[in-house]
This record gives sequence, structure tokens and C-alpha cells, in this order.
Amino acid sequence: MIVEKKPDEEYKDWLDRAQKALDGRKRLRDFLPQIEDEAAEKGTISGERQALHGTGTSRAEVRAFWIDLTKGLSTKGISVKDIGQEGSERLDAIDTIKRFATKSSAIPEQPFPSTSSIATASFVKQLLTAEIPSPTLDTWDQLTSVELVTTFPKAIPYLKEHAGQREWMLYRDGDCYFQETFAHRYLRENYRITFDIKDREKSPELIVKDKAFISDSITALKALINAVGARPTPYYAIIQMDGDNMGTLLSEVQDENEHIEISKRLSLFSREVAPKLVEEDRPARLVYAGGDDMLAFSPLEGLLDLVNGLQTNYCSRVQDSMQGVDRKKKVTTNIGDVIPHHLTRL
Repeated sequence: MIVEKKPDEEYKDWLDRAQKALDGRKRLRDFLPQIEDEAAEKGTISGERQALHGTGTSRAEVRAFWIDLTKGLSTKGISVKDIGQEGSERLDAIDTIKRFATKSSAIPEQPFPSTSSIATASFVKQLLTAEIPSPTLDTWDQLTSVELVTTFPKAIPYLKEHAGQREWMLYRDGDCYFQETFAHRYLRENYRITFDIKDREKSPELIVKDKAFISDSITALKALINAVGARPTPYYAIIQMDGDNMGTLLSEVQDENEHIEISKRLSLFSREVAPKLVEEDRPARLVYAGGDDMLAFSPLEGLLDLVNGLQTNYCSRVQDSMQGVDRKKKVTTNIGDVIPHHLTRL
């Protein structure tokens, strides 16, 4: 949308005309209808585009296609954590690319922590500095050193920065710190571990472990928790922030310099302030920050302090830049938190 400035037109009036033109274009909503030839089952993520499928387009045929497609993925390092098995997830082309793009060697590794790792981040923070007997650490390291190494230290920058000699702990996903993980079905689906040699004959990609592995791992985990004196929580927070009435506030700027200054403050908040508060000061992870919008994942510990810090910094920085705006109109932001279980589907 381009609105040309008239000769001798005040900047405020020009900005107002441009905003009205943009608002009018958005409200027109003359979007093209859904493509009629996309008659197959819709993807389970968006529900708008058809799921990838074979020759058949019925729900049963699309489901059968995805069951067959995901059957051998565990041999390629892809588990139920990456995509639901048994046809429970059926993705369209766009969602498939989003889900698996980082598996391509052409894309630099940019690991993002699982919800389990976010939930347990505060507990892992304690693990990195607590006085833990060497035998307890060694036993845990040995039991989880191969099959349960599935993530990367830099997935949560704060923990990577403070890990020291215990960085090896950050290679374990957060679900390793819950006793429920050490169950036959969970280990088989998520870590390709089985305790029945007959399973190996049917699925060569499975790793056969001694049946004592489960009891030994649970004992080692309990020893680790007792040594720390704390227990991980299975819940985490998703934080969403959105500045209030930005269109109204921007419509009151008096000149170009003030508009530029507001944009600079918003850019500074999203590029430097939000990343520092979320990722440098605590074991949380920023998903997106742009202008007055932000989305982040955080452990529960320090959640209210984080929310308060985001709100205070955003409001004060933007308020100070609005010299021409009625000072009675305070800059505010709307922040919402949801606190789900770490195994709840996103």
C-alpha cells in the first residue's frame, strides 16, 4: 500500500490518509475462495489446506498414507516427538516443510527446545550448580549417555552459558527428568528402546535393552532429585504480548521525526530488550519478537517477574518516544499466559 504525499501536506495528515487507506484495504477482504480441487482430507494442523496423500483422497486413505509414511522414520532419527504415528497427524505441504525443514543439511542447525525441556529448565539450572555426589552423576550419565541423548546444549542459551563442566546434561531432553518417561511404551515410541528381542526382529531399528534399565534409571533419577532437593514441574508457560491501541497512538504523532523515534524504540525492544529479558536473564526461549508483538516459552519459576519486566520496559520506552501524543493516553500492552502440561499438544 503506497500513499503519495501531497505538496505542502502536513506529515500527520499524510500518515492519517495512509492509515485509512490501509485499514480500508484490509476491511475489503476480497480474498479468493478456497481452491475447489483441494477435495482431499484437510491437514490436522491448519485445517485449511489438503493433507499430502497418495492416490486416494478419503479420510481412511489419507490416514493409511500417513501410517505407511511414518512407519520407517525411526530409522532416520525421527520419532513420535517429531510427528504423531499411526496417522494421528496428517500434514499439508506447507506444514510438512515447517515441521521438517531443519532436518535438511542445507539449513543451519537451529535447535529449539521441547516443551519438556522448557518445563524442566529451572530444575536443570539447579542441576548445573548443585553439590551432587560424583557416583550419582556418573550413574545418571552412564544410563542416559547414548539412546537418551537427543537434544543440543544451545537450545536454551541461558543454560548453555552457565553449564560449565556439566554441559553434558543439556544433551538430555527435559522428559528424562520425569519418572513417567521410563515406561515401556514411552521409551519405545520416543527413544526406540525395547526390552523384547522379538520386537527387534520385526523392527530392526529398535535398540534392545536389559529389563533392569527401567528400574535402574528410575533409581538414578530419584537419587539425582534427592541430591538437588527439588523436583521438576511438568508445567511451563507460553507468553504472548501485544501492544494496545498502536494504530490510535501512531495517528497522533506530529512529525516524521517522532514517528521514526517510535519505530526505533519498538525495534530496539524486539531486537535487544526482549531477547535479553527472555533468554539472557533466565532459562526461557523467545519464539518471535517484532515491534509490539512477542511470543515466548518460559519455565514457571520467575514467570511473573518476566511478564512484569516485559510490560514495564515496553511501556516506558514507547511512552517516552511519544512527545506529540496526549500524555494522558498511557502506553499499555496486553500480555496473556497459558500454563499447559509439557505433554499437551501445541
